[in-house]
Amino acid sequence: MKTLFRKTMWGLALLLLHTGCSVTQRTGGKSAIASKDESFLNFHLYDGGGGMVLPPKVAKRIRFAESSERVFEPVMHRFLDKQLGIPVVDGRMTGILPVQATDGQEVYTFGCAVCHSGKAAGVFVPGLGNKTFDTSKGGKMLRHFVGTHPDSTPSGTNGQEFSHTIGSRKNGNQVRGTVDDVLVFDKFLPDREERDFAPNLVKIPAVWDFESKMKTGLFCDGLGNGLGWFGAVPWAAGQSTESLRRNRERLEEARDLFFRFEPPPYPFEIDRARTEFGQQVFSENCMRCHGTYPGSEPPNFVPVRVVKTDDTRLQLIPGLGDAIDHGPTRDLMQRNIHDEPGYIAPRLRGIWSRFPYLHNGSVPSLAALLTPPDDRPVRFSVRNAGEAHRFDPVAVGLTEKKIIVSGPGNRNLYDTRMTGQSNEGHAFGTRLSQDEKTALIEYLKTL
Repeated sequence: MKTLFRKTMWGLALLLLHTGCSVTQRTGGKSAIASKDESFLNFHLYDGGGGMVLPPKVAKRIRFAESSERVFEPVMHRFLDKQLGIPVVDGRMTGILPVQATDGQEVYTFGCAVCHSGKAAGVFVPGLGNKTFDTSKGGKMLRHFVGTHPDSTPSGTNGQEFSHTIGSRKNGNQVRGTVDDVLVFDKFLPDREERDFAPNLVKIPAVWDFESKMKTGLFCDGLGNGLGWFGAVPWAAGQSTESLRRNRERLEEARDLFFRFEPPPYPFEIDRARTEFGQQVFSENCMRCHGTYPGSEPPNFVPVRVVKTDDTRLQLIPGLGDAIDHGPTRDLMQRNIHDEPGYIAPRLRGIWSRFPYLHNGSVPSLAALLTPPDDRPVRFSVRNAGEAHRFDPVAVGLTEKKIIVSGPGNRNLYDTRMTGQSNEGHAFGTRLSQDEKTALIEYLKTL
């Protein structure tokens, strides 16, 4: 009887797993949710015009599991936490929201918070980039489900297009906590061969300081300009251009929600005796690119020839610029043209929580970032990256974790030898003394 019960529970978990939806334990991590964050956690752009929608059959299974809080729901939470890494806080799936399709069926859509909320040092932070979200596995599961259940997608959802986009080979096997912006950019050039697209791997960013960032440009390279980019992901996943256009007020609401965020305070003790010296080190070595604090000046654009970080991202897709300039969304999405390729030097507020570092998430800690590139970790684990036991308060970032050798496709392993994942460049501060580095890190905790 016990064996049958166990098989039933795990069978349900596996069944739900193949929906492409995931959650974490109800009790996992401390909650930092305030009432002002509720609007963001509940926000989505779906209006029946297609987009990031899970089918009714999936919705039915999610509701069934959630209706059995003491039996099936905890199993689903624990099991799926290790698969896709989408947080559940206070019993609620983050960024996975029930909506009604145009034919009246209840479905689930993805909101901004599914990517832009997560944990650092065990603390759940709305607006933080999700360090454990596995878009590759989730996409492949959803594509398989829709492919084997062709009648599962209601009218007005474009579920087939969503599953094709998120489950495509372009989504690859990138590491947890990262996304490939090709998923958005190839929407402008849908007829291009996949081999024409260089990887556009980026870590999922935090959303605070977006108001100042917009003055320099959206994305890590400053390419984006315009309100429509706040709806670019659902648009790439099947939401119609007409839907974005008629929901301009919702796009403005998304922008305003992003602008509202403040970074989380460092949750542990800070050695205040070191921070004054650390601020001096910062002013002499970091301020030129990263600005002053407190302050609200726009971030600086730094040519790649100066910062010398991985430039794969900057290998612009042929024809992309013209497609943005003359495409159907040109009134909503524009691009910035810089004199030479480069990256935005981000504002550093809340930097303690935004590990791993650099635009592609290739450096596990601030301490590693202050070492010469050749001495930085070649491989590191991102398993459970947001949990308390993976946070190193001295190095500020990921603890060292034994790497278990495995075959290709291990998305818990960051390998800097892979295309687009180099940890080269940003050698600034590497020649500081150990005392200077320690003081600088202590000061950065205060931002």
